[in-house]
Amino acid sequence: MVNLRGIFQSKCYVMKKFTLLFALLMAMGVSAKAQQFSKWSVTPRLGMNISNVVGGKAPGTDSKVGFTGGVDAEYRPIKYLGLSLGCYYATMNSKVDLTETFQTNLGRLESHYHSITAGKLLVPLMLNVHIYKGLTAKIGAQGNLMLSAKAKSRITGYEIIPDQQPSDQPILGDGTEEVEGTKVPVDEKHSESIRNSYNKATLSMPVALAYEYKNIELDVRYNIGSYGLSSAGYTDTNKSLTITLGYRFGL
Repeated sequence: MVNLRGIFQSKCYVMKKFTLLFALLMAMGVSAKAQQFSKWSVTPRLGMNISNVVGGKAPGTDSKVGFTGGVDAEYRPIKYLGLSLGCYYATMNSKVDLTETFQTNLGRLESHYHSITAGKLLVPLMLNVHIYKGLTAKIGAQGNLMLSAKAKSRITGYEIIPDQQPSDQPILGDGTEEVEGTKVPVDEKHSESIRNSYNKATLSMPVALAYEYKNIELDVRYNIGSYGLSSAGYTDTNKSLTITLGYRFGL
């Protein structure tokens, strides 16, 4: 007589084992998918910065908005850790409150500086700690190359057109004698290069917090200033806050 009960129990046992094995394989598949990430990736970014190239105060009342754009390439050997190298161009601007007075015997002029615009090439090397579900903390070192720097100013005051020019009287005196003549008011706007007032290359330390969703990453980065930015001995440090949006391409 065939033991139907035994066969049924045996089939149920096999089905249970098969179901358990299938569930285990599914769990392993989901886990493997969750662990997947691109070891190499490239992320172009565009955004803005709030910076100050004078006196090391930024962000602050003397700061202005500038443009930032570039790309990061990241090598990520393990899920939670990566190393990236970037290349960016940024315009770093600031408001200026500086007045210089020029007094001669041919007039009195004041130069009122009101803004500085600097174009810089930034090369950040960052250690990226991928914390949890798209959240990443970053810290590193950054090389900064000063490409250009311009100051906008307004010159006001007056000049004197002498009634006559004695042969022994130089055009520019020492300011102790006043030349008689006609006073002509001066009100001019100027833009001049001050690139030579700054060191060509400096180092700084950027720290950042980023969040990625569906390959779109918001990166908020604070750059702890460049030491010795000015070649004229000033204490400028050029701190800046940068906000960019990027899209990560896995390779």
